[in-house]
Amino acid sequence: MSAQLAAESRSQRILLALFQALPWVLVAGLTVLSLLHAVRIGINDDAFITYRVARNLANGFGPVFNPGERVLSITTPGYMLLLAASSVFSQDFVALAMVWNGLALLALGALLIDASQAGRDQWTAALAATVAVALTLSSPLLNAAVGMETPLYLAALLAVFAAYRRALAEPAHSQRWLLVTAGAAAAAFLIRPDGLLAGLVVGVHWLATQRRVPWRALALGLLLALPWVLFAWGYYGSPLPNTLAAKITQGLPDREGQWGRQLWEIGRAWVAANPLAAALALIGLAVTARPTAGFRYDPTQPAGLRVRRLLLLWAALYIAIHVALRVRGYFWYYLPLLPVAALLAGDGAAGVVRWLARLRQGGQPWRAAQPLLVASLLVMLFYPTLAATSSLVSPDPRGQRQMAYERSGLLLRELCQQPGQEPVGMTEIGILGYISDCRVLDFSGLLQPEIAHLRLPPADKMVWAIKGYAPPALVLAGSTGYPQDLASQLWFRQRYEPSDIQDERGFLSVIHRRAMGPVAQRELAAHWWRDAEPAGDPLTTRLVFPLEVTPAITLHTFLPAGSELAVAANGRPVVTLAGEAPVWQDAPLPDAQPMDGAVTLQLTGLAPGQPAALAWVESNAVPSVHYFKPFVEAATQPRPNLQLEQGDRVQATLAPSTPGAVALDVAYRDLPGVQLEIFVDGQLLGVAGSGSGPWQVARFPLPPGALAGKSTVDVALRNPVQQFVRVYYAALVDPSRPPYVP
Repeated sequence: MSAQLAAESRSQRILLALFQALPWVLVAGLTVLSLLHAVRIGINDDAFITYRVARNLANGFGPVFNPGERVLSITTPGYMLLLAASSVFSQDFVALAMVWNGLALLALGALLIDASQAGRDQWTAALAATVAVALTLSSPLLNAAVGMETPLYLAALLAVFAAYRRALAEPAHSQRWLLVTAGAAAAAFLIRPDGLLAGLVVGVHWLATQRRVPWRALALGLLLALPWVLFAWGYYGSPLPNTLAAKITQGLPDREGQWGRQLWEIGRAWVAANPLAAALALIGLAVTARPTAGFRYDPTQPAGLRVRRLLLLWAALYIAIHVALRVRGYFWYYLPLLPVAALLAGDGAAGVVRWLARLRQGGQPWRAAQPLLVASLLVMLFYPTLAATSSLVSPDPRGQRQMAYERSGLLLRELCQQPGQEPVGMTEIGILGYISDCRVLDFSGLLQPEIAHLRLPPADKMVWAIKGYAPPALVLAGSTGYPQDLASQLWFRQRYEPSDIQDERGFLSVIHRRAMGPVAQRELAAHWWRDAEPAGDPLTTRLVFPLEVTPAITLHTFLPAGSELAVAANGRPVVTLAGEAPVWQDAPLPDAQPMDGAVTLQLTGLAPGQPAALAWVESNAVPSVHYFKPFVEAATQPRPNLQLEQGDRVQATLAPSTPGAVALDVAYRDLPGVQLEIFVDGQLLGVAGSGSGPWQVARFPLPPGALAGKSTVDVALRNPVQQFVRVYYAALVDPSRPPYVP
């Protein structure tokens, strides 16, 4: 009999050891699968923003996205500093991110197991840990965030509460564990600023219950966190990331996309995917927060229970703050709540098993069904988890967005090596910015504070950025609708033409280049904000009018309430345009009398609230560009051109759009045998033609004195040879800018 009992005891010990090892096996296995899945499918675009800032810091350009522009464009300085420091081992920041994410996932799993074991017997502790690990590490949302700072942030958060639990449970070593708590809280804050909340929750709890200040722990936390705050204040002008304003203004016009609405949708999806886990989480919540225990301080309560309640308090405050800020909801903002729900589900599963065990001990008639009930519980709980895990090993192709952006990024890298092709405007700056290394104009405002503070929907922000900055190139990416429908608007078609289209299974990444634009509209792209004048000084442009023409001038402006634009003509005030609504409007100017046939406009702006902008001035002045056939839009094919046969001659009168040095650009089809004579004011300036075949632009600096004492030049083109030549446009341009080659 004793031998039989010994054998049963040995079997139970082996079974217990296997059951206790199960959560650790899950941690290791799910971590490997998550990393392999991220490498195969691709990393979230936002992670590459951090990678680029880390690379710039490692290469001596400072912790910025665009070198020379001190804007705090990331919310994870700790992760960025970690990657930059790790670059001594490798310059492959994607690989470095995978290493740190793998370590963070292992640490997260270990901390989930640790949090599940507090105050339980070995069997229920192993069950609770298995549930918490499986629900957390198999989550599709967490796997989609691998490569970002999120796994590190989750591990730091749980480390705060794990260390604090030991500080409460081990009074003799409380000071040591408080130091660990402070270090973990500082790490959480540096990884994400909202990590400060975890430190505040446990700190206030310690003060309220222990009635003493943990000076050593407080000093350590400040020593670790304060240097970055002071550096950011001095380097960027504020420790608050520019992304905060961008996310808030993104959420204001879009109620459906706000954090609270998206939390409801994500919560519904989680419940639908695993209803039993949701039910167990509710049971765990009821057990943890049952009124009979109360929330007042009771030193006899287990430290694990007190800390679990603090974790619930942190989660409630986290939700309340994000809802109050009304920021736009992105999936990784909800992931800090995932371990909380998973731990509660583990608590609920442990509570159900204990209840079933009591039934069996109580001698109820149906106690024989208890093992079957436990097995059914586990199957129903883990079946959805297995389904989620299977997606990690499915042979899905690489992400559409990732592949399209990678190819567009390589093309942009070559483009940006040419002078005058930056900044490049784009809606998603991560992968494109990391691969291309171009200076970037972000349509969401992550890199430009004035765009971030626009209280406009994303599509309107994009229009504002394009009109206010006039980037030489931009990328529109998506499947259908926003932002691709922007390319169908007339003002855009007149100024930009597609130069490359990457179509990856319906996801389009289209690079557009800036063209010359309409003849009657002169680009004056400028923006101003908070008492700053356009472009730093009053914006000036000179319009030359024929003698028989009465000037008609219209400004295309964006003047929100509180802003204004003072307009002077030839040194005399003409009008002050007052802001009314945050929309683009055409503002006709009162009659402006020319002086020596010209009107020099001086524009000075004021915008204490939302930023204001100016796009172009439309007039009947002498143009700086002349098309030899009617211009409709930049991408018209075939190009509107005039064919010159031997002896044919055409002429145009042009006025420069900018003061200073001026060059003449002539766009023509460079067929073999082409010889195109170019005259300015009757003098031969040069001959274009090399027989290269495609459209070319011949650039000739105007001779000294060409504009001395006058405001216009007469340009003539003549074909002296038998081979015909097609001409597209002639334009007076700034010689420091690259020519527009159709």
